[in-house]
Amino acid sequence: MAASMGMLSSTLLSSLEDKSFRKNVYPDLLKIVDNHQIFGATASNTRDFISHIHNSLHSADSRWEGISLLSVYIKQCGTFEFNEHCTTWVRLLVNVLQSHDSAQVMTFSCEVLSDLLEIAVGFPEIARELSHHIAAIMNWVLSVDAACLLGALGLVTSCVRHFPGPSGPFKSKLENFVLSIWKENLDPTIIEAACHVFSMLPRVGGGGTNGIKHTAAWDSHINRILGSLHDVILQLYQDIETGVDTLDIPQETLPSMPVEDTEPRHTFLLAKQFQTLCKCLAYQISEDFPAVVHMPVDAVLTLMCRTLAINCKILANKTTTEFILLSSFLPSLHTSVLQVLDTLIKRCGSHMVPQGQLINKILVQTLGWTDNCGRDASNSQELPYGVLRAQCYTVLHTWLSSVGAASLIDTNTDKLIQFLVGDIEPKQDNTKLNTSKSTDFESGKKKKKKKKQGVFDVAGQLTGQQKINPLANHQVTCAALTALTSYLQVQGTALKPSVHRDIHSIIVPLLLTVQQNPANPPIPYSCHKSRQWLYRLLLACLLVPHPRWPPPLQCAVKIFSVGLQDRSLEVSSTCREAQIICNSILHPRVPGVSKPLPLADLKDRVPAKNGDLNSSRQTSERVMTSNAMPTELSVAMPTDLSVTREIAVDYLKPTSESEKATVQSEPSQQNLRDTHTRQDKDPIMTGDTVSIEDTRDTSVAMVTDEGDSGEDEADGDSTSDDSEGEEEEDSEKQESSGSDAGRGTKRKMDTNQSEDNTGKVPAQKIKVDELDSNAMLATFVDSLPDSD
Repeated sequence: MAASMGMLSSTLLSSLEDKSFRKNVYPDLLKIVDNHQIFGATASNTRDFISHIHNSLHSADSRWEGISLLSVYIKQCGTFEFNEHCTTWVRLLVNVLQSHDSAQVMTFSCEVLSDLLEIAVGFPEIARELSHHIAAIMNWVLSVDAACLLGALGLVTSCVRHFPGPSGPFKSKLENFVLSIWKENLDPTIIEAACHVFSMLPRVGGGGTNGIKHTAAWDSHINRILGSLHDVILQLYQDIETGVDTLDIPQETLPSMPVEDTEPRHTFLLAKQFQTLCKCLAYQISEDFPAVVHMPVDAVLTLMCRTLAINCKILANKTTTEFILLSSFLPSLHTSVLQVLDTLIKRCGSHMVPQGQLINKILVQTLGWTDNCGRDASNSQELPYGVLRAQCYTVLHTWLSSVGAASLIDTNTDKLIQFLVGDIEPKQDNTKLNTSKSTDFESGKKKKKKKKQGVFDVAGQLTGQQKINPLANHQVTCAALTALTSYLQVQGTALKPSVHRDIHSIIVPLLLTVQQNPANPPIPYSCHKSRQWLYRLLLACLLVPHPRWPPPLQCAVKIFSVGLQDRSLEVSSTCREAQIICNSILHPRVPGVSKPLPLADLKDRVPAKNGDLNSSRQTSERVMTSNAMPTELSVAMPTDLSVTREIAVDYLKPTSESEKATVQSEPSQQNLRDTHTRQDKDPIMTGDTVSIEDTRDTSVAMVTDEGDSGEDEADGDSTSDDSEGEEEEDSEKQESSGSDAGRGTKRKMDTNQSEDNTGKVPAQKIKVDELDSNAMLATFVDSLPDSD
């Protein structure tokens, strides 16, 4: 193996040195090196490869190939080779930056140099040597061309993160450099990279004792960002907001950026500055810091409340140019502050609990004024404020996932559930047929009728040709499903039964509609993410039900079974996981912890049947399946928690020796075959009805098949089968009596089987004097004849 790898590396090296050959296949050669890990598998000709890399970096014609090969070699080389050549590589790459190569080569050099700095910080001696090159790198970055700006910002981020001490003298220059980028560049990728660099400036320089200097720099930096944000809001909201004097606003601000006074340039630049500063604030909150800092939660929430206090409904009656332009930018401003709130919750976690009521009020207020439930919208159109509502639901999901029930979200349950359900349900087109008179003249004055939105003209719209967007509003729907799933997981048992009922009545029919039309599902459930979260929402309904409203378990099992056929692998995997959970719920491996319900308590609760208070009561469903005789029992889950509904037979135990149970069963061969077929298809969704008849002396359990009882093929066959069954049951009764004698229990079996005029076999009766229902069930199963 080593010999073959050595030959392969030698062949590759000769191919790399062939200039006429490497121009066309150089990327393929790098893939071969990466797949076989040649630099890490053999060390026979390592120095030859390193020499080839150095020669390529010195030559302007082959510099791109040398940088590409170096990036692969850095990932595969060992510690000894890296420790020996790292300083040389950094010096060569710095020389490449100071040359006049193309922007592509310069950007690639910045990426490889960033990787080298990240690895070298783990070697103290190498890091000490590389600190002398930081000044040359910073000087190059401050004078970089616009074409290499993105790579230069990434290189500055690595220098500040891994070498904060040598980067200290360039702090003020870097700040002015970033501010100039904000003024002149409108590329969102470059602006975001500049915001990342700006948020890391507090860690530049020495930290002092216990990082006290870093802490002071961090506090001053975030206060300057907050002060600048308040300054921008003051210019945007002038002549609108009141009570600004009562707010605690930081006095420190960043250097003011010039803004034109003419519209619409004035409002556009202010809105752009606000969004940029919000990104800086979010980066500074989320970025790890080497010292302990105090998070100004109250100051950040004050900024959010001030920004969200003005919405489009307030500005609806303002007709000036400034207010109209401000109204057009308000959704973007609100989205930016909600992104900051999401970052703050992720960073602080449970420390945000004291501000829970304020956060809930912010979310409800934003969802309230952006609500479109009352508007007749077409299912092929994006609703307004969709991005803002999606961001609001994202914050709600983060808030519930971070603090759980401590969020105090239950005080706004009704409003939030209404908003969530409104965004989950598919929008429907409203078509109205209008009739008109055939005459052209009408008596009296002519009245003009206004057409309402959502009403289509018969002549123009009932042609079957409509513009449809199958992914309309899918971001809002997916975010609403995510938020509602988290809401049920946190507050499921605390919600009202009516809320669970409403959610079930929406989710189950919607999933059935999606499964019935896989090629053309309701909008926007063509998106696989929306379908995946819809199934997860149904699973949350099963896992966190209300004690007074049962989950739709039977329906969910069938829905998840059909969901396995979804064309998306993510959706089908989610359904498979949910099906496993349902199987664990229906068939637990150990008995339940809850205490069984005694028959004495059941007598007073279950209403009488046919006028007798002590008559038989329908209590549960069972499935008895076997090839010839029923040998396996499966309990179907109840569909209602009312005492008049079905209760599992396993939990009905006799409370005294005087209570006895008589089990009557009359399964025909045809019914057993039908039951066995149904269980093969869906063993959970099928069941036989079991009813218990309680008399003064005994408790009679009636087991009846839901299907139509079949008829025997011949009278003679049924008579012979009955006689053989009696002999086998007599022998087994003796064996069972002998085995139970050691445990002090008595079981009596009286089997009377006869055939009436209709050909039906009468029921069996088994009398049991036993307090243990599990032993009763085991004896009943053992007493059954073998299937063969």
